[in-house]
Amino acid sequence: MKYILAILALLISIYVVYKGIPYVQYYYKMYTASSKGINTKAPDAKAHTVDGKAWSVKSNLGKNIIVVFWSSYCPPCIKEFPHIQKICDKYKNDESIEIVTYSLDLSLDAKALIPYMKEKGINYPVLVDNTSADSEENFAKKFEVFGAPSFWFIDKEGTILASNRRSIEEMLPFIEK
Repeated sequence: MKYILAILALLISIYVVYKGIPYVQYYYKMYTASSKGINTKAPDAKAHTVDGKAWSVKSNLGKNIIVVFWSSYCPPCIKEFPHIQKICDKYKNDESIEIVTYSLDLSLDAKALIPYMKEKGINYPVLVDNTSADSEENFAKKFEVFGAPSFWFIDKEGTILASNRRSIEEMLPFIEK
């Protein structure tokens, strides 16, 4: 009887998360890394680099785009920094690929990130956003990102082919196609 109740509770939980109560689905999406689907159109998210240059998905269509979401207080993110640098160095002269990273550190402005980037050896593009996390214009919110690190691949037409990956190496099969 105990096992039947456990199985029943599990089935009800699965139903509630995937089909059921809207506020449960809302919180499920909030606490997973993303709810943005593969093979959907990438949002026209906009941000700027730490040195003030505007960047948007729309302005980079025609290129394969890798977007990496990270934060300075995330140990798995910090562990990925050298791998990201290696891939950026490998493809820096390939104009068909755009690799950018986005700092989820909303409490830090662009100028505060520069010393951190130097300390960690980050020489690749880092995007920041001055909008609040709740703003509909927030870069990460447009991608529906709620966790880090998170790696995304957007093809030349603006379609998301991979999302919520946990390593830059998982993007290599998409780049090398």
